[in-house]
Amino acid sequence: MIIHLLKIIRAQFRSNLWILAELMVVFVALWIMTDYFITQYTLYHRPVGFETDRVYQAVVSLRSSDSPQFIVYPEDSEEPKLNFDRIVERIRQHPDVEAVALSMYSLPYTHSNSMYDLRKDSVKLWNIRRYNISPDYFRVFHILPGGSPDELAQRLNQSGLIISANLAETFFGRTNVVGEELIQGEDTLKIVAVTESVRNDEYNEWLPYAWFSLIESPRDGIVPESTCIQMQISFRIRPNVE
Repeated sequence: MIIHLLKIIRAQFRSNLWILAELMVVFVALWIMTDYFITQYTLYHRPVGFETDRVYQAVVSLRSSDSPQFIVYPEDSEEPKLNFDRIVERIRQHPDVEAVALSMYSLPYTHSNSMYDLRKDSVKLWNIRRYNISPDYFRVFHILPGGSPDELAQRLNQSGLIISANLAETFFGRTNVVGEELIQGEDTLKIVAVTESVRNDEYNEWLPYAWFSLIESPRDGIVPESTCIQMQISFRIRPNVE
């Protein structure tokens, strides 16, 4: 019986090659799909390094120039910046708001970002996302550790670097690196705090390294409207607030 079956298989071998080829293609496709979804599932359940529950963004925009309420300010006017500051302050003073932060190209779940390089000896990394933020950014997005959000906010005002844990691991092989130095361009900067690793979202590791720096404030108070509307306002409301 077995010999008879082997003879049949041998006789029909060529006709079965196409079936085997089709099965192989299906197997490879299923393997790739399964591997992709397992990877995405694992990535999704890894910490992103921030919290967005009860966090909102206030978007500031300019009126159309055709609007009867459109105002043209002189180039040296401080009024656009003052108007922007009033908006931020009114949000901050609302009784349901816990914290308000300003940032530039630094919100999660967006591809709005700025990339810089850092170097230690001969090791140089290019794909480092620089978060240009105000101190309350840590309070709004609950970024830890390296101390509490309040401690991180205080350290952000110091002259130094706040980096993510995976960036510290890449450069030093450890995370207790406060006091160590990294080089950016021609400047040598001291590390003042280390946060947990921060990703842009749950589904990818695009720009995995993070560097937090204090957002630059205007020296003379004169800021054009085009710059004001680029500022990102995010705020966290208090618990149990609808």
